[in-house]
Parts: sequence; structure tokens; C-alpha cells
Amino acid sequence: MTSAERTTELSGLGRQIALELRHTPATYPWVFVGPIEDTYSVYLSNPENKARIYLQFDGYEKPSRLSISGYLHIGKNGQYVEVYEKGADGTGWNRATPPSITVAISRGCAAIAKDIAKRFLPEYLRVFSLAQAKVQADADYDAKITANLQRLAKVAGVSVSTADNRERGEINKSFHFRVGNSRYYDVTTSANDCSLKLDTLSFEQAEHIIRYLKGIKKEGPWS
Repeated sequence: MTSAERTTELSGLGRQIALELRHTPATYPWVFVGPIEDTYSVYLSNPENKARIYLQFDGYEKPSRLSISGYLHIGKNGQYVEVYEKGADGTGWNRATPPSITVAISRGCAAIAKDIAKRFLPEYLRVFSLAQAKVQADADYDAKITANLQRLAKVAGVSVSTADNRERGEINKSFHFRVGNSRYYDVTTSANDCSLKLDTLSFEQAEHIIRYLKGIKKEGPWS
């Protein structure tokens, strides 16, 4: 089987399975996504939540079974999202991974769709929802850091970029500002606090800061 033949056959199965899934308890509007070139796998997409069902032959020359697997590349820049959940006894943490199954191609697309709906989708969508929750939690955490960064930058009177570092998928967490002609200070923020790097202070400035910190009465990191 050539790569083009494999792609054509996989695509035909994918289109039919997507149609058959609409008649199973899955009920989701799974849509076949056509490959843009010869490929070893094709996938069905759920437009409602961006989940994907990947279809791949178990062999190269004369495949007899279809492998079905899930998709968790929903993080920043398409990164794979690892999720963990508590163990059955409520202690410890176990990695939750998408399931994978194989089905004999000879059973036909209707039977394959039923197996996907029964044996694959419930667990896959459960794990996928955990990954979605983690992505949202990470986004909320980043939003807090960005808000803190903007708050301190406003006090410092500087303009800072809050755009993601696209190469590493990280948000901007720091900036520096200048006092006078030669003194530069660094500010780094997190979701709950910040750090200041105060170099080249005069003794008067250092005394002022130390007195302020020692004068804090409330419970906290400086008490």
C-alpha cells in the first residue's frame, strides 16, 4: 500500500465513521478533517470543544485493524497537556492519559463507530475535560501575573509588554526601571507576590526601605 493509497483509504473510513457516530450514543457532531498531504493518520474533530479522535492503521502493507487514540495538544502553542488526578483511595496523584483501542476493519464502519462510542469516548472525553480545566487554570494564573505586572509597572511609570514569549509559550513576568541616570531596578511578579532587585542603593534609600519593612505590623513574610 502506497502512502497515497493509505491516505485515501483512511480518509474514506474517517468520513464514514464520522457519519456513523451521529447515530450512536456519542451524539457529538464529529467532523472528518481531511489531510493536507499523504499521512499515517487522519482525525475527527468535535467543533464544540476541539477534541479529536485519531484514526490510524495498525500495519503498513495489509492493515487489518484500526487504531483509535485521543488528542490533548490543547496547551500553549499546541503543547501536550499532562493532567493528574487523585488515586482511587483519595491519596497520591496518578497521571490521567487518553485511552486507545483497536477495532477490526472488517467489522465495518457502523461497528467501529459503536466501539468508539462505547469503549473510547467516555474515558477520552473525561480526560480531555481535565486537560481543558488545567488549561483554564493556567490561563487564570497567567492573568493574575499579568495584572500584577501592570499594577507595579504603573507605579514605576513604565510601559511593559504583556505578550507571550511565543517561542517558549511564557508570559512576560518582569520589567526594569531606572531612577536617575544610572540606577536600574528589576521587578518580577508571580500570581501572589513579587520580588524586587534593588542594586546600587544609597545608604539613605536602604535605611528608608529597611525601616519601612521593619515597621510592618501585620502578619506576613516580613513579620
